Amino acid sequence: MATLLAHVRVKEGMEEHWEGIARTVFAATHENEEGCARYEYWRGTDPRQYYVMLSFASFDDFMVHQVADYHHDAGFGDCFEEFRLEWIDPVDGAA
Repeated sequence: MATLLAHVRVKEGMEEHWEGIARTVFAATHENEEGCARYEYWRGTDPRQYYVMLSFASFDDFMVHQVADYHHDAGFGDCFEEFRLEWIDPVDGAA
């Protein structure tokens, strides 16, 4: 299992654009990637703060996602003020 939590702050005024990208990539990911166990976008409590929860059956499945045209060419980079990926692991018996 390969699971990540992305911490994102978008540039001011980019919220609507970011959420449009999120909806598009969310739909394409779930339609096309059998190795995707979880892929979700969340708004945080702070202004312009978002989180993306990604979980794939394997690291190779994650890489398939990363290089997919609908992800790679989505235009995410223009949106970021801050971006950090955090690899996370489940707690046995509690996840």
